[in-house]
Amino acid sequence: MSDITSMDIEWALMSERSFRSIMIQRYTPTGWWECDVAEVTDAGYLREYEIKVSRSDFKADARKSSYVQMVPGDWRSQTKKTKHELLAERWKKGPSQFFFVCPENVLPVEIVPEWAGLIYVFRRGPTHWPEERLIKPAPRLHREKVSDGFKQRMTKTFSGRYHHLLSQNYFRQCARRKVA
Repeated sequence: MSDITSMDIEWALMSERSFRSIMIQRYTPTGWWECDVAEVTDAGYLREYEIKVSRSDFKADARKSSYVQMVPGDWRSQTKKTKHELLAERWKKGPSQFFFVCPENVLPVEIVPEWAGLIYVFRRGPTHWPEERLIKPAPRLHREKVSDGFKQRMTKTFSGRYHHLLSQNYFRQCARRKVA
């Protein structure tokens, strides 16, 4: 069993990329599922990183709840599809690239679908920072860029979360001053 946690994986993903991309954890784009980590690249493409800490977690992800997809032009016609089905169909409302990210050797590359990439996260030693290694590149699922409005919503969500975190810290400090 690995000592790598989902928080370690988030840190490894965001530590380098956040300086060159817009990134946020646990973000839900309109019309899509929540992303463990979402990234908008400088080129304007959405990448999704799905964190898996066990093989059973990976298997459960394939059964994720259905999404009702309207067939264009026919409001009565609906089909229910899983997230994985829509990724396999290269659905344009989803990410342009999709990666599974897990502790080293949790998922063998052979079980990763053709539409997904694979990244392992590991430590060189008990006191080292988590690092990542690309095992399988993710193919480009489509060439739709996100809108400026999408980037703005993502940035506002991040800004709101950051303000909330600072507020919690500020109020803790105020409470300490009153006790002292």
